Amino acid sequence: MPVFTKRFFSGSSGGRSISIATGLTTLHTSVSVTSDSDEIFFYVHNTASVSRKVTAYVGATLAKDKVVQAVPPRDGYYLVGPGMPLGLGKILKALSTAGVTATGAAVAGTLTAWGWVNRIDQ
Repeated sequence: MPVFTKRFFSGSSGGRSISIATGLTTLHTSVSVTSDSDEIFFYVHNTASVSRKVTAYVGATLAKDKVVQAVPPRDGYYLVGPGMPLGLGKILKALSTAGVTATGAAVAGTLTAWGWVNRIDQ
């Protein structure tokens, strides 16, 4: 019978949120045991005054592994990872698009990810 254990993202410090940069940011590295997997739940918050997009890569950086989510400004956490399975040591990464204010100024470093994984031991 499978055993579920709730865990922090491996890229988190004690369960704290992770700042998402405009370059790829590692959020979590999944379990590498062949028979086990991680069920990923994660949310993204935007502290900027403009809307931003987060791009998540689940396991690889191919187009089929990409999830893009718009995140409105200062409006709470938005679900991006609704229990996606990941295993074999594959990595969940994310990046943020640079926002631009009405005056054309770039807004960087304003997205944060928070979440957990349910480790499923077979």
